[in-house]
Amino acid sequence: MKLYEFICQDCSKEFEELLQDSSEVYCPQCSSKNVKRLLSAVKTSQTDAGSAENNSACAPGSGFS
Repeated sequence: MKLYEFICQDCSKEFEELLQDSSEVYCPQCSSKNVKRLLSAVKTSQTDAGSAENNSACAPGSGFS
């Protein structure tokens, strides 16, 4: 299941829905089906600049020979 952000084209309510596949989405405020999916920002966290390299299976010392 994925979390998507939507905006209702009728009442301008922004909301989130947890969906699997292509389910129909209704506005929780006015029950309209006239909704548009928004682009969501993805937040990532890194403890240091090289953490992506250190967590890779291809990184030196990853345990694979």
